[in-house]
Amino acid sequence: MEEVVSYLLKHVYAAPTQMATVFDMQERTVDGKNYYTFEYALTNRNFSRAAFATLGIGNGRYYTLIVGANERRWRRVRNQLKVVADSFKMLDI
Repeated sequence: MEEVVSYLLKHVYAAPTQMATVFDMQERTVDGKNYYTFEYALTNRNFSRAAFATLGIGNGRYYTLIVGANERRWRRVRNQLKVVADSFKMLDI
């Protein structure tokens, strides 16, 4: 999974001028479905942003929920955003 997260950060979530740093990764299983949540930061020389991304694969599709804030607000809202990221669930369709 680390390779997938690294690829997503470098080639999907980050702009070419941003540096990606992963701080934490967690895996959980709910109702037989696997979810992967990781905390990361994207930084360039003018701006820094931190976020949680939760990935899930189900119903033959790939789902992503991303919640984040700029670095200045991150410390204040981090715990609330973690609750949101951990609440992500896929429905059977």
